[in-house]
Amino acid sequence: MTFKIRTEIKIKYNHGSTGATVHYQVIDESGGLFGAAGTLTESSVYTGLYEGVFTPDVAGFWTVCLLVGTTVYAMVYPVEVGLIVDANTDIETLIARLTAVRAGYLDNLDVAVSSRLAASTYTAERGTDNAMLAANGALEATLTAMKGAGWSNETLKAIKDAITALENLSAAGVWAYATRSLTDKAGFTISGTKTTLDALNDVSQAQVNTQVDGALDTAIPGSPTADSVNERVKTLDDNFTTTIAGRIDAAISTRAPEAGGNVAAIKAKTDIIGASVALETGGKLATIDGHITADYTATEKAAIDLLDDAAGGLADIHTDLGTAITAIGDVHATDLPAAKTVIDDIHADVGTAITAIGDMHATDLPDLHTDVGTAISGQNVPAADSTANTLERDVDGNKTDTAVMVVGTTKSIIAYVKGIITMLTKPAADSTNNVYIADVVGSKDDAAQTTVGTTRSLMGYLKGVLNQLATAISGQNVPAQDATTNTLERDVDGNKLDTAVMAVGTTKSIVAYVKGIITMLTLPAADSTNNVYPADVDGNKTDAAQQTVGTTRSIMAYVKALLTNLTSTRAGYLDRLANNQVNRTFFSDVDDVIDLPASATDTDLPSIVLPNISGTIVSVRIGIKVRMMENTSASGANAINGAQDIRIKKSTGAWGTDDVAAINLADNQWGVAASTREGGDVQVGDNDVASEVDALNATYNLRFENALVDYASLRLNDVQVFAIVTWY
Repeated sequence: MTFKIRTEIKIKYNHGSTGATVHYQVIDESGGLFGAAGTLTESSVYTGLYEGVFTPDVAGFWTVCLLVGTTVYAMVYPVEVGLIVDANTDIETLIARLTAVRAGYLDNLDVAVSSRLAASTYTAERGTDNAMLAANGALEATLTAMKGAGWSNETLKAIKDAITALENLSAAGVWAYATRSLTDKAGFTISGTKTTLDALNDVSQAQVNTQVDGALDTAIPGSPTADSVNERVKTLDDNFTTTIAGRIDAAISTRAPEAGGNVAAIKAKTDIIGASVALETGGKLATIDGHITADYTATEKAAIDLLDDAAGGLADIHTDLGTAITAIGDVHATDLPAAKTVIDDIHADVGTAITAIGDMHATDLPDLHTDVGTAISGQNVPAADSTANTLERDVDGNKTDTAVMVVGTTKSIIAYVKGIITMLTKPAADSTNNVYIADVVGSKDDAAQTTVGTTRSLMGYLKGVLNQLATAISGQNVPAQDATTNTLERDVDGNKLDTAVMAVGTTKSIVAYVKGIITMLTLPAADSTNNVYPADVDGNKTDAAQQTVGTTRSIMAYVKALLTNLTSTRAGYLDRLANNQVNRTFFSDVDDVIDLPASATDTDLPSIVLPNISGTIVSVRIGIKVRMMENTSASGANAINGAQDIRIKKSTGAWGTDDVAAINLADNQWGVAASTREGGDVQVGDNDVASEVDALNATYNLRFENALVDYASLRLNDVQVFAIVTWY
C-alpha cells in the first residue's frame, strides 16, 4: 500500500492491552527527524489499539519508530506523489476561487429576492451613503441623550399612562405613600368624621363637653381600667355595704342606749328641764321642738324619747356617718380631681387633633392641589414646530410638526419620525433620485441592470446579477459520457459513466481519473508478482516475508523481513544513532590513602570534573577503583559494617539536600583478614545519577556517607572515582 504526499497518514499500533505508553518518532525519506517525538493515543473504540497521525510532504520511504517499554518497532510508509493533486492543479485553483463567501452567494440563489431586501436596507445600502450613516449615528446619540441615564424600556405610551394614572389617583393611592402633603383642604373628607375638614373647625368646647357628659353617663363596666374614674367610683360603691346602709336607715329606737355614754349625759341634761320650763322663743329648743312636732310621727317621737335609753346608738350612728362623710370627702378630694384631669387631657388631645386638621387644611391640601395642577398643565400639546425644550411634551412635539431630515437641537420626535418615514418612502420604478436610502434600495419593479453606473438602484443590480447567474447555472448539466469538451467546469468533472483512465492526458474527466486511481489502488492477491499499479508494489497483508531483494516481491514482503531482522537490541542501536549519542568516561584525580573508620563518619572522595563541551546528558553511572586494600587492625577480619552508599552532588549543591546515591555498598563487602594487605577492586554503580549530574562543564563531589568498618581502620590506597556519561 502506498500513501500520498500532503495527505494525512494514520499510525495504528495494536498493543493488545489498555493503559500502555507508546512513544513515536517520524523519520522522513532522507533519514532526518520529522517533527517532535510524541505519544500515541489509545483508541476509544478498540481496546489496546493506539493511534496517531502525520502528514508527509515529500515522496519516498518514511519510517515511524515506536518505543513500548524497552522494545522498539519500526513501521515503513512508502509515499508517492499525489496523482490527482499534481495532475489536476486546476482543481486547487477552483477550490481557491470558490471561497466561503462565494459559496454563500450560491446557497442564497433559491431564496426570494424580497427576503433579502430587508437585510440589505440595513447593511450594504446604509454603508454606501456615508452622510446618511453619520446622520443616523447622530440621531441615535440624540435619542440616547433624550432618554437619559437609567432608561431601560420606557416608551412614550408608558409615560402617558403613568401621567394618566396620576390624574386619576384615588384616596387610597394617596394615603399609600408614607410621606405626603395635602395642598387644598376645600371639600376634603375623612371617613368616620364630619362631612368636611372645614366642618371640624366648627366643633365647640360645649359640643366636646356634651360628648364627655354622655361618656360619664355610660354604665360602669364590671371590670373597669385600673385607676380610671369608673374604677374609683366602683370601688366606693362596693365599700358602701348594706351593713353601713342599715346602720344609717335603722330606727333610733333599735339602738341600745350607751351605758354611761353620750345618751346618758344628754338624758341627764334634759331631765333637769322641767315641764314648766318655757321653750326659748326662736332658740335651739324651740327649733328642735318645732322640728319634732312638725316633721316626726308619734312613733318617731317615741323613738327620739328613747334615745336616752339606747346603749351606744347615737355613737354608732355618729361613727358610721363619719365614715361615710370621710369616703365622700375622698371622692371629692381625690377621685373627682383625677377624673377632671383625664377629661382635661382628652380635651387637650381633641384640641391637638383639631389643630393638625387645621394645618392640613391650610397647607398640605393646597400644596397637593398646586403640584397636581402643575403636572397636568405640563401635558398639554405644545405649539406646532415649537423649539421649547423644557417639558417632555416639548420633546414629543405636535402632530402638525413639519418633517425634519437633518439632526439638530430644536426639533421634536414627531418631526424626526416624519423625516425618517419620508426618507424610507419607496421611490418610483427606475427612479434616478439619490437623496434617501430608499432611493438607493429601489423598487420591486426596477428593471434589471448589468452595467455599473451612478443612477441605478440595488434592486436593479440584484436583478441583473440573478439573470447572469441563471445563465451560468444552466451550464451545469452533466456532459455526455467520455466527453472530450473542455469549456465548462462540468466538462472537467465528467459523467458517472466515464471510463476509468490510468494514463494522464488532456481530454479525460476527473471521474475517469478517479476511477483509474481506484483501479490502480485495488488490493492485489497475496504474493502477487504483478508490477502494473502502485497497489501491486504495496502488496497484500498476507504476503510472505522476503529476505532477498528481487523484482517481483512487494513492499509488504520486504517490511515483514525488515521487522523480523530489526530486533529490539538493533532498534536500540538505531535510537542512539538517531540522537548521535556519545558515551565517554571521565576520571577524578587519585587519592593515595583513604582510611575508613570504625565509627560512622562522612569520608570524602576525589571530585570529578566534566569538560567544557555542549550537549544534553542522557545517563550517568559512577564507578570507584581501588589499587590496594589494607586491614591495619590486628583485632580481626575487617570489612564494610552495614549497607552504605557512596553519594554524589554538584559542587554548588548542599549535602543532605541535593545529593543522590551513586554506588551501593553491601554489608561485609571488601573483607580483609587482620593485619593483611590485598589487591583492590573496581566497582560501577547501577544507579543512573543523571538527575543530579545533569550538566557538562561542572564539578561533582563524592563521599562515603557515614562510612563504617568493623575495626579501625580499613585503608584504601590509590583511590580514583569516575563517571560514565552518555550525551548527545
